[in-house]
Amino acid sequence: MDRLKNNLKISLSILIAFCISFSTLVVFVIQFPIASDERVFALPNPDEKKQSEFYLQNFDPREKKIFIYGSSMVWSIHGNIIEENLQKNELDYEVYNIGIGGTKPENTEKVLDMIISAQPAVVAYGVADRDFITGEWFSEEEKSDEILPEPSRVFGELFSFLEHTFNFDTEFLSRPMGNTLEVLRGPLDAPLLPIIADDAIKRGQEVETYLEDLPPVAENENVIVLKNIITKLRENDIHVIIFVPPVHKYHIEHLSDNQQKYFSNVLETISNDSEIHIYSLYDYYREMDVWYDFIHVTSSPNFLNYSNDISDIFLKELSP
Repeated sequence: MDRLKNNLKISLSILIAFCISFSTLVVFVIQFPIASDERVFALPNPDEKKQSEFYLQNFDPREKKIFIYGSSMVWSIHGNIIEENLQKNELDYEVYNIGIGGTKPENTEKVLDMIISAQPAVVAYGVADRDFITGEWFSEEEKSDEILPEPSRVFGELFSFLEHTFNFDTEFLSRPMGNTLEVLRGPLDAPLLPIIADDAIKRGQEVETYLEDLPPVAENENVIVLKNIITKLRENDIHVIIFVPPVHKYHIEHLSDNQQKYFSNVLETISNDSEIHIYSLYDYYREMDVWYDFIHVTSSPNFLNYSNDISDIFLKELSP
């Protein structure tokens, strides 16, 4: 009985400490909001309201816009660096990184009309092998059994309640660790995707089977959707650029020959059917210590190769 009471006291103490800490964080952010670049839309799973707010903003009608799409694998592209590189070649564009964590072409298609309404001059899409799986990246059998509720789900429901009940902007909570570091040390010292030691990356978990048991490439839903996106953008006089983001050498080594072949066939099918050249950075930087994990290069401003290489692609496509 005494042990039960002690456990209850400990549980209540933890709950009270959490409530006080969370309340303090919310009050602090309200009083001292974190500045953000309105041209970066790097959010995990933003709802339609968030996306519509971006596309319906009052863009300068005189500016020529480049929208960069893809999953979190494009987050490390610095739009300001691309703008500077283009301006050096007398090309004046405003670059917006609209990468959304975990997104696939089928998600982008849902907001395609909003994209077109914003009238970008160029849409650049980063396509990765994971974009063409069926369902989630992790299968149910690969997920461990959880005794406690999943934290991301619990916090997601809590943040949604705060946002819809009190009209409280919970966007800053989409990456709490990065934002906390930005408050404490400044954005340049706290990249969203810091460099992780190679041995730690090697020990990380990587899915090895997500490109197995897929339909024929011509019947792959996201292949069909991406081709439709390209067609519709072109019909509205929007220049389309397709590129493959870089991945770590361990990611490539984990893919079987069949998986590698499937992704190659995906790219070949899209390129041939849509008559578009696909630029590949797939194995770029594979030997460099610039990685956050298997599929993300660092977003540190000290590493600009990714942004510069994307700039070179844009120069090839947009130069007279």
